[in-house]
Amino acid sequence: AEGRIHPVSPAWTDDPLRALRAARYLARYAEALNGEPFTLTDEMRQMMQQVASELNLMSRDRIGEELIKAMKQAVEPSRFWNALQETGVLAVIAPALDRTRIIKPGPDKYHRETSTFTHTMAVVDRMAELCDEQGITGMDRVRRLFMALGHDLGKVPLADEMGGLWSSDPPTRFGGHAEAGKDVVAEICRQTGLPDHIKCAM
Repeated sequence: AEGRIHPVSPAWTDDPLRALRAARYLARYAEALNGEPFTLTDEMRQMMQQVASELNLMSRDRIGEELIKAMKQAVEPSRFWNALQETGVLAVIAPALDRTRIIKPGPDKYHRETSTFTHTMAVVDRMAELCDEQGITGMDRVRRLFMALGHDLGKVPLADEMGGLWSSDPPTRFGGHAEAGKDVVAEICRQTGLPDHIKCAM
């Protein structure tokens, strides 16, 4: 259907990396059809869910290449990451980033978003806008988007240490999260095959 991303055959599942490509197209064609964003069909989402666990068996370098390509092309990067999160793919390739969904971004006084993941998506999209405004493209754009993606990942281990993530009073203050995020970023880069120059940017 027009403006909808769907699998072309059952053989689609033969290559789990197609789940990343589907999300990439979603973010790339955010305003491609009469100003309206492309969407994933229910069948597409189901197939992405079906192959998510198989990404553990894929070459990390190939996964990293897909992530970089997605950030080079994305008009609205959050659409890529949201699609991966909603279909279980993110929990497989970058579990720490997926866990930011259950972590408060900070005190309500400073954060209107409901989770660190939602806050991160807003920051990534704003970074993409700034890159577009300043004519920043290619790998320079990619590094900036990954920097935005990784800026709050240190809240994950700190939240674990403080406990209470599932309680009625979860932690909302994360002093030192920039330093704490270094190991998290390194692990995500290892899991996804992202090169050192991306890790340094994050």
